Amino acid sequence: MPISTPRSPSAASRTKVCDMKPDFFAKDNPSLRYIKNQRMKRLIILGSLGIACSCFAGHTTYGGNGNSNRNSGPAHLEDGDKYHITDPRDGNGYDIVKIGSQEWMVENLDYKTKGGYCYDDENNSAKECGFGRLYEWKAAINACPTGFHLPSMEEWHTMLTYVSNHNGGEGVGTSLKMGPYKGQNMWRESEGTPDGTDRFGFFALPTGFYGKSKGQTTMHYGDLGGGAYYWSSTKHDDNHINFVYLYNDTEIAGIGSNFPNWRYSVRCVKDGPAKMVKKAVKGTRYFTDPRDGQKYAYGKIADRTWMLENLNYAASGSVCYNNDPNMCKKYGRLYPWNVAAQVSANYNGKNIPFENITQGICPTGWHIPSPNDVGNILSIAKVYGLEDEEPCPAIADVICGKAGNMLKADYGWTYDRAFKNSCSFSALPAGFRNVQGEFVDMYGQLFFWSTANEDSVSFALNIDNTSPYIYYVGRYKTNALSVRCVKD
Repeated sequence: MPISTPRSPSAASRTKVCDMKPDFFAKDNPSLRYIKNQRMKRLIILGSLGIACSCFAGHTTYGGNGNSNRNSGPAHLEDGDKYHITDPRDGNGYDIVKIGSQEWMVENLDYKTKGGYCYDDENNSAKECGFGRLYEWKAAINACPTGFHLPSMEEWHTMLTYVSNHNGGEGVGTSLKMGPYKGQNMWRESEGTPDGTDRFGFFALPTGFYGKSKGQTTMHYGDLGGGAYYWSSTKHDDNHINFVYLYNDTEIAGIGSNFPNWRYSVRCVKDGPAKMVKKAVKGTRYFTDPRDGQKYAYGKIADRTWMLENLNYAASGSVCYNNDPNMCKKYGRLYPWNVAAQVSANYNGKNIPFENITQGICPTGWHIPSPNDVGNILSIAKVYGLEDEEPCPAIADVICGKAGNMLKADYGWTYDRAFKNSCSFSALPAGFRNVQGEFVDMYGQLFFWSTANEDSVSFALNIDNTSPYIYYVGRYKTNALSVRCVKD
């Protein structure tokens, strides 16, 4: 099943993009504003999509803190700088903005191709849809103009993390959404949710989607004014594709997955994706694994010395997330429990006393965490003098401690806020491979094995994006999880 199913208003309340009177474009219409600059004249047609229809004519940029440049790719760009390109295939123009190390289209792609549609199928044959087109994934993969491409989840992740760490603490979704212009808002208002700030010039608009809403059986257009949905090039599994979404009633940016025949917007990113590198951990020392020469940061956490990175030793039976070697470079490898514990797979259904597992897959002088080591991690909040604000959630067969947010790296987690990495543990959301062989929860969860086990289950520490706790939970031994080593 898809991870995230978009919301949709009822068919009666869905708004057509351009159901306007013929005189809508008259210059004296108070909802129409002309925006002029040195490059071109552009139109912004403004209104509340939750109440009345609004649409865009031409290509528009709004907000941001940069400069506009005529050329198609300045040699040096500062963060927030913009320039303009023309798609040679159809003559449509797009502004490009620099966000961190990347250069993104400020507008949704509007290239007419098979598998690309205007909202409500209005004016599909026209050169421009106004809001950009909604694309089936197979069309989206090859829709961007030369020099640009459909971003991978890692590239989305790089941008969203940069925004999270440079937006003054507001929600990432808030930072990306277009804000009100002259008192009118393209995003449907939601009580308690702040207006968009367009702090980085991304200019996200609520262009809706085409698919099935929860509980509905037919495909339809929906959520115009309420949601923005952007394809990635990354497959979640054989049947689903990852996408990024923004909602009108939340401040965050989220990740979901859905079927490739749904239709979402496309934002192109310039070729030359950011390299996948691990952020250096300050104030730590480094250990070199003599088996393969890889270096790992390590440091003291309470009364134990822990590796501050996930193990990346290429043992037989271990895997990279999505079988992508680049994922291993940043997140480490994923290990079935018998590989992590270095016991025969014949023991996957049997209990092995944890005292008998002295090292596991870790290098000499280190070991995978024992129950005693787990207790060390679970007690961190108290060790650092922080009282729990509330008791651990009442979840059956789960032990927890309120140390999760202290252990999370200050980058890499989805996208409601940045964490402080108080203990320098630098936990990254590496996801895992489940018993069905599916890779899941990248950017949202980290699991790492311990030696404790019972029959077909072993116990793992779990840190989740949505919770301040760290959990100690049972997982089938055939799952492939991360490994963090503890010094002997």
